Amino acid sequence: MEKPKGTLENYLLKNQQKNTSKVVKEGTKNAKLAKLDYEAILYNEEINLSVLKIKLHTGRHHQIRVQLANIRT
Repeated sequence: MEKPKGTLENYLLKNQQKNTSKVVKEGTKNAKLAKLDYEAILYNEEINLSVLKIKLHTGRHHQIRVQLANIRT
């Protein structure tokens, strides 16, 4: 089985008051581009856990967690 890998590009909007970030549509006011590459390097089927190698192209607030949650990885 081929290990999942890819590039994620999303626009993230930070909420200062709640200290959160979320994926929004391109063109949303104050949203910033977030880009990362990911590759699954290990998967444990018994506990449904993956270890990912991440390469950040940008450094946005909560970027890794927000982008991966957006694709349900």
